[in-house]
Amino acid sequence: MKGVTMRRRENCENVRTRMNLSVLLVSGMLLSTFNFTASALEVEEAAKAFGTMPNVRGMALSPDGQRVSFITHSPKHDLPVAMSLNLSTGEQGMVTTSEPNYADVRWCDWANDSRLLCGFFGTLTSLGNVYGATRLVAVNYDGSGVKVLAQRKQRHLLSLHQDEIVDWLPDDRNHILMEIKDGGGGEGVGRVNIYTDRIKTFEKPRPLTWNWMSDGRGNIRVMTEQRTSRKMEFKFRAAGENAWQRLHTRAFDDAKDEFSVAGFGEAPNELYVLDSHEGRIALFREDLGPGRGKELVYAHPDVDVDDVAVSLGKNPRIVGASYTTDRPHISYFDASAEKVHSDLNARFPGESVTLLHESWNREFYLVRVSSDVNSGAYYRYAPESGVLDKVTYAYPWLSEVPLAPMRFVEYPSDDGVVVSGYVTASKGSEGIRRPTIILPHGGHKSRDEWGYDFLAQFLAARGYVVLQSNYRGSAGFGADWKGDGVYRDWKQVVKDLEFGARYLIEKGVADPDRICSLGWNYGGYASLMGALEYPDRYRCVVSIAPVTDPIKLIRWSEGADRRYQRAQIGSDPAVIDEGSPVRRAKEMKPPVLLFHGKKDLAVEVKHSRRMEKALRRAKKEVEYVEYEEVGHSFSRNKERIDLLTRIGAFLEDHLNVRVEE
Repeated sequence: MKGVTMRRRENCENVRTRMNLSVLLVSGMLLSTFNFTASALEVEEAAKAFGTMPNVRGMALSPDGQRVSFITHSPKHDLPVAMSLNLSTGEQGMVTTSEPNYADVRWCDWANDSRLLCGFFGTLTSLGNVYGATRLVAVNYDGSGVKVLAQRKQRHLLSLHQDEIVDWLPDDRNHILMEIKDGGGGEGVGRVNIYTDRIKTFEKPRPLTWNWMSDGRGNIRVMTEQRTSRKMEFKFRAAGENAWQRLHTRAFDDAKDEFSVAGFGEAPNELYVLDSHEGRIALFREDLGPGRGKELVYAHPDVDVDDVAVSLGKNPRIVGASYTTDRPHISYFDASAEKVHSDLNARFPGESVTLLHESWNREFYLVRVSSDVNSGAYYRYAPESGVLDKVTYAYPWLSEVPLAPMRFVEYPSDDGVVVSGYVTASKGSEGIRRPTIILPHGGHKSRDEWGYDFLAQFLAARGYVVLQSNYRGSAGFGADWKGDGVYRDWKQVVKDLEFGARYLIEKGVADPDRICSLGWNYGGYASLMGALEYPDRYRCVVSIAPVTDPIKLIRWSEGADRRYQRAQIGSDPAVIDEGSPVRRAKEMKPPVLLFHGKKDLAVEVKHSRRMEKALRRAKKEVEYVEYEEVGHSFSRNKERIDLLTRIGAFLEDHLNVRVEE
C-alpha cells in the first residue's frame, strides 16, 4: 500500500521532485542508513525507525515564496538545528543551532525575505525544582547577524513566554511587537528592532496582564487580565479606540467554560472566538465595532470545533474551522483558501492536506500531506499554474517501511454508550488473534485522531494490534462526553478501555491471554488504573510520565493552575484514594515498566519515583527508567530510541508466549 501510494503521487500531473536529496543530506540521514525488512521489524530496527526524530518539522515559507526554513535533527550532536533552503537553486545553510544542555531551537519563521525569528526553549534547575524558559533570537537565513531579543529588560526573569510575538509588522521590515515582562508580574508590549534589539514601549506593562493580541495590522486589540484571585477577564478595544471593554469573564476553577480567542479575520473589527453552543464548542464571529454583535460561523452537530485554520501570509487571518469525526476536517469560509485546499484534496484523495503558509502575494502555498500510512511530505503549490513541487518527506526513511493502516471502530461500553476509536494493525494479521496493546491517549484535553502515530506504528511493526479509544472525558465530543473530567470519572474511563479490549476479543482480533496496556501522561495513569480495576485482563503495563497520585497535581501546582486542578480532581475519596495508583500499589498484579524524564515540566518526576517505591515496598514486579536530560516529550534520538527498545523488549517478554491454562 505504501509503495502504491508513493507511485501514485509521483505520477500526479505537474509534480516535480527537486529538493528531496539535498534536505536529506542536511542531517546525514540517508535512506541507506536503515535496512528494513517487509515483515515485522526486530526491536532494535523498529525502535530506530520510529524513535528517530523527524528529519524535517516546523517548515515555514519565506514571504516571497522562494525559501523555506525548517527544523532538522543533527544525528552527530543529537540536537535540533534550524536550516534554510532555496527552493529554486537547492542552496541550503544552517540558520541556528541548539545549545547543548541549555536550550533547543523549537521553531523559526520569517520576519522578511532574509531574516528569521527563532524560538528557543530550555530548562533550568534551582533548589531541586525544574523551570522552563524561552528566548527569541533574530538571525539571517545564512546564519549571520544573530541577535537575542528583549533580554536587557528581561534577563533577570525566568519565563516560559519570552518568545511571544504579538505582531510581525509585515509592512515594517525592521520591527516586531512582542510581549515584554516586568519584575512585578505584569506584561506589556514592546516595539523591538530585529536588527539592533532597540526596544520602545508600545503598551505599558500592566499587573497581572498577559496574552496581548493584535489584529495583524499593528493594532493591539485584545488582552487578558486577572481581575481577582478567582477570575480573569478577556478585554478588547474597538479599532482606533484606547478604552478597554469587557469581552468575557472566566473563573479559574470553571473547567466547563470553553471560551477562547482564536484571532482576527479580514476586517479590522472581525474577531473569531470559540465558545459553547448547544453542548459543543463552536466558532463565532464577534463584531468589535459600535454595534457589538456575535454570530455563529460554524458548528458541527456531533463533535466540537477543535481549532481554527489560519492563513499564515502577510496578514494572518482566520479562514476556517477544524473538527474531527472519524478523520480530521476543515470547513473553510475563505474562498481562496477553500479553492487551494479543494484542488489539493483532488490530487491527494484519502489523505490529509494542511495549508501551512502562503507567500505574501498569495502566489505560493506551503502544504503538508499525510495520512495514517504516510508520515508526512511537504510541497510548494502555485495555484495559478497548478505546479506542485515536492520539497521533502518528514521521515524519509519511512518511505521504505510499509506502515500499518489505522481503522476507525465503534463499540458499546458497559452501559451501552458507543465509544469510538482506532485499531492499527499490520497487513496480513486479518483473521488471526494477535497480541494486543491498549493505548489510551494522554492529556485531559486531548483525543486520538486518524493519522501517523509513531508509537502506534512502532507497536504495529512489532506485530501487535493497537487499540486507541476516545474514552469518555476525551476532548472533541461535547460537554456531555467530557463529563466532570477524566480524574473524577476515572472509573468510566477504565470501563471504556476494558470494553474496547472485549470488543477486539469478540471480533477475533485480540488474543485474550496476551493483552498489555501502554500510556503516556494521563494515558499512563489510565493504564495503571485499568490494571488495578481489571487485574486479570493485562499481562503487563507500560506507563510513561504518568500521573500516579491525582492529589499531588493540586499540591504541586500554584495559583490559577491549582484552582483549575482542584476543579478537575475534587476531594472525593473515590478519586483521591481509590483513584490513586500509588495508594493502591499493593493491589497491582501485572508487572509494570515505568519511564520518566527528570526535567518533566508537565508531570513531576516524583510521580514515577513514588510509584516505583510503593510497588517495591509491596513486593511487586516493577522496572523504572529515569532519564537525566529528558522533559515530558522525549525530544532526543538517544532517549527516544532507548525508550522504544526497552518497551519492545518488555512487551516481547510478557506477550510472546501464550498463557497455559
